[in-house]
Amino acid sequence: METPRRLLSEAEQMTVQSVPESPCHNLLLRSASASMHRTRLLECFRAVFPEHTDEKLLNASPDNLQEWDSTEHVILLNLIEQEFGVSILEGIGQELLSFTDFERYLEGQVVDS
Repeated sequence: METPRRLLSEAEQMTVQSVPESPCHNLLLRSASASMHRTRLLECFRAVFPEHTDEKLLNASPDNLQEWDSTEHVILLNLIEQEFGVSILEGIGQELLSFTDFERYLEGQVVDS
């Protein structure tokens, strides 16, 4: 016969496992994660385009950064792949043409541990 303490422990585990996380809790976690990803992504952009302000980089694209050419794009792709541990397929990489594009792409690719 099991002791009451062991039964209570199992009952507590079942209760804890059956309580869903609140939507607010999940939203806060996603928001914190997105903020952390944005900061890391901004660091990559700073490394490639160090002469620009953060505000300019947050809105960066080849249309508004004269120095964003094909070479800088490849360097940026490589830095982002290394930083986030992702592999960006060539066809997709060619479509990522702004800070926002990279940010949206990473939201769907990066899994926090």
